Amino acid sequence: MPVLGIDAGATKTECWFADDEGALLNRARGPGVNFQLIEEDEIEFTLDALIHQTVGAHPLPVDCVCVGMAGAGRERDFAAMRTIFDRLRLAREVVVTHDARIALVAGAGKPLGLVLIVGTGAAAYGVNARGATARAGGWGPLLGDEGSAYWMGINTLRAVMRAYDGRAQPTLLEDLVLSQLGLSHVEAIVHRVYREMRRDEIAALAPLVQRAADLGDAGAQSIVDQAVHEFVRAAESVIGKLDLAGESFRLVLSGGLWKAVPVLHQDFEKLIKKVAPWSQVTALAVEPAHGAIRLALDHLRRRIKSGDDE
Repeated sequence: MPVLGIDAGATKTECWFADDEGALLNRARGPGVNFQLIEEDEIEFTLDALIHQTVGAHPLPVDCVCVGMAGAGRERDFAAMRTIFDRLRLAREVVVTHDARIALVAGAGKPLGLVLIVGTGAAAYGVNARGATARAGGWGPLLGDEGSAYWMGINTLRAVMRAYDGRAQPTLLEDLVLSQLGLSHVEAIVHRVYREMRRDEIAALAPLVQRAADLGDAGAQSIVDQAVHEFVRAAESVIGKLDLAGESFRLVLSGGLWKAVPVLHQDFEKLIKKVAPWSQVTALAVEPAHGAIRLALDHLRRRIKSGDDE
């Protein structure tokens, strides 16, 4: 019973193809698919092409596909994704969930604990031993995602403009930003941001914050501190809702920003231990798509056990 596991993020989509033991047969990567950012027909086209690329000559449909989508925390998004797969007919069974759940399963081995996803966006999600779930953040760049790479990039640009105006102290971020963007003057940033810069390009500025902070830049250090504070608040919210403060649980750190700005991990772990001293903070060592594969196989095994496939 071959299965597909898909990690559908805002900037990229990972598609894994595995056998009935979870062994990886093939994988492929494509552009991001997110209902808040991309039209449904474009998402359908992307998934169709990516799945065919991943399975190669293997006959379709596969037995099950599990899709973990960034932003898929609302029933409307779940329904839209199911509709897409109904039209494509690439899998007999379809499991649609959010990216936080597949990351948690990938990092903890089971849907139990807490995951803090920090990439272009940011969100916390947890499950306790009773199966109750809770989340915080992940509401997109206008309503949330505090501490994310995009948030850090925007605050980096704001810090540069404030310093240029004389509303803040001069910052090393100015030269770093100009160099990365290939610009010669601060005012050229305005045209670039409002006319040309994509969300992922702004997010790519985040690593500059640690470079400047390591050199003693107070403005950059303030951005780091604010980001860590937001992560702690999001995790604390989920921990409180699920009564996990006094429990031992795995707290998985997922997303590219933890590697791009490694000081975030160190500072976050120090502070979160004051909230949940028995938490085991670990960086996700495998791709979240691994969790999607596990969930797809678990779904099929439950169906077989219950006799629903007869």
